[in-house]
Amino acid sequence: MPGRGKATAKPKGVPCRRHSRPPGCVVRAAAAVRIQAFYRGRLGRQLATRRRQRMEQEKLEEEQQKRMEQKKQQALEEAERQKKMQKENLLKEFRERKCTLEEMCQGLPSHTRDWEEKPLMLLEMLDGVGCCEAWLGRHMDGRSARKAYLALARKWHPDKWTVQGERCVAIATEVAKQLVRAYEQLCIDLPRAPADNCAAEDDDETRECCEFASWVGVSFHGMEEIWKERRGVKR
Repeated sequence: MPGRGKATAKPKGVPCRRHSRPPGCVVRAAAAVRIQAFYRGRLGRQLATRRRQRMEQEKLEEEQQKRMEQKKQQALEEAERQKKMQKENLLKEFRERKCTLEEMCQGLPSHTRDWEEKPLMLLEMLDGVGCCEAWLGRHMDGRSARKAYLALARKWHPDKWTVQGERCVAIATEVAKQLVRAYEQLCIDLPRAPADNCAAEDDDETRECCEFASWVGVSFHGMEEIWKERRGVKR
């Protein structure tokens, strides 16, 4: 038996263990290849995941854009429908209003002004086209203007149109308010009659004017003061 510490000679033909291992550079290269393959696969999976997420996000944005366009189109169609319906309602209301005015003008006992004979003219004046002279005409003094105003106010008093229906009452109220405003403007523009030249009829008519103005809900500036001045009422 060989002694300790002595190297034993290997038989010929048997490769040495030291020479059977691959070189270190080859091992490191193989490890580098495996590491690169690992990270390449991991990076590829991450890129594929990001690409899939991006495609899903683009798909969601496209669907959201389509929904927004559909909502916008529906809103435009709804606005167009509402506009068309509003136009039809206005046209229907205009026709009904015109027919009502024609019936009211035909039912008047007398016609003292042109607009009482022409419903279209009256309709335009109610929309704000007419002035005080168009409603009551031209007058030289307050007494003639008051008589013309009272003659029209008595015919167009809303209480006289209750039998014809609410629409006639509403139109009569509008006409009465326009008459009150026109008479108020004429009272401001026209000269006042002296207090000593006023008869009892003037006081009664002035009181009727004030009562009619308060009945239709229009405030008269100066009308009540004129009546108090003529009646001798202290303020």
